[in-house]
Amino acid sequence: MVLHKFGDKLYSGLVTTTTSHLKEISKSIEDAQGGLFLEELHRKWDDHNKALQMIRDILMYVEKTYIPSTHKTPIHELGMNLWRDNIIHSGKIQTRLLNTLLELVLKERTGEVINRGLMRNIIKMLMDLGSSVYQGDFERPFLEVSAEFYRGESQKFIECCDCGDYLKKAERRLNEEMERVRHYLDAQSETKITNVVEKEMIANHMGRLIQMENSGLVNMLLDNKCEDLGRMYVLFGRVQDGLLKMTSHIRETGKQLFTDPARVEDPVEFVQRLLDEKDKYDNIITSSFNNDKTFQNALNSAFEDFINLNAVDEKLRKGLKGVRKVTYLDKRIREACGVYLLWGWGNTFPFERSLLHFPRRLKWRNSGMQLDTCFMPEISAPGFYERIPLPRKAFRDARWKPTTRESGTEVDQIAVV
Repeated sequence: MVLHKFGDKLYSGLVTTTTSHLKEISKSIEDAQGGLFLEELHRKWDDHNKALQMIRDILMYVEKTYIPSTHKTPIHELGMNLWRDNIIHSGKIQTRLLNTLLELVLKERTGEVINRGLMRNIIKMLMDLGSSVYQGDFERPFLEVSAEFYRGESQKFIECCDCGDYLKKAERRLNEEMERVRHYLDAQSETKITNVVEKEMIANHMGRLIQMENSGLVNMLLDNKCEDLGRMYVLFGRVQDGLLKMTSHIRETGKQLFTDPARVEDPVEFVQRLLDEKDKYDNIITSSFNNDKTFQNALNSAFEDFINLNAVDEKLRKGLKGVRKVTYLDKRIREACGVYLLWGWGNTFPFERSLLHFPRRLKWRNSGMQLDTCFMPEISAPGFYERIPLPRKAFRDARWKPTTRESGTEVDQIAVV
């Protein structure tokens, strides 16, 4: 027919015949009841694809010569378009199909078992018909319904759960949605649906979760709940400014260490508390925050307010007063200076000033003792003087020299050359 110039008639006849056949198929699908609806749709879709393949084989010459020369739609694409227009966008099928798919997703979210294989086949059919069909006929409504679902569920959970339990539920929902994508949704839907869960279950409730009474961030830190802290770190890291809110809250609550007089009356206890806090947060960074350097730097920055260097300087001097054993003093100086060095705070000027006056303040009898090698090996570490250059001369030139008095332990002098 193409050779005899009847190509147009053949092509238009193909469109007419296929359309008529699909209308009959549409009625058959519409008549399917209950759970048979998707099964009938999938069965007819498979039959349609097989028929299209046979038609392409029969009309191979039309496919290779007539269609390119006339710029007609290729036979396979034509069959997809006709299925979309006559089946998927049929008035009685389109809404029913969407509602059925969304109902199955809801059942799965509430713990029921569904036929994931059938869901995968139907979703793949929509994807094969084109991204516009998948997105318009399923994905956008799916995301809207999901946002409404998680908005209501998050409000319910936030009212009845403590922070740790809520975070577990949010984590479980995120994992479920990612698993759902792997089983039967388009891979490109993963980012979209996880963003919905993150917004509704995490971003919208960050402030309340952090400040939740008896179970929020402060209580997790005080009770060393490393698992819950790790979960909060991961979940809050998924949303914008999540980690910033955590560190800001730590900065504000950390000031309580100085505003509570009962905690700072004893300078020695004060310094020891700082050392204990350092060990605690070092452990949290390692076990809960996966040694994340970015978060570690943020936490260190937050503690610039938590540790007032001038206050520590004053309490350190008071805390060392009256100590009589060199071994204990050696340990105390190492630990106390470690508060400054190992936490890596940027504001070093008060520390430099303290180091310059350390030799004069300590006034201890121990002939020939050199501070930078005996008391603080950290000072000899590579790069220390590049970070804190000011105390170099004070520590390298300081020597412990006994006074001429042979008895008493009060006033021994340090000579600074």
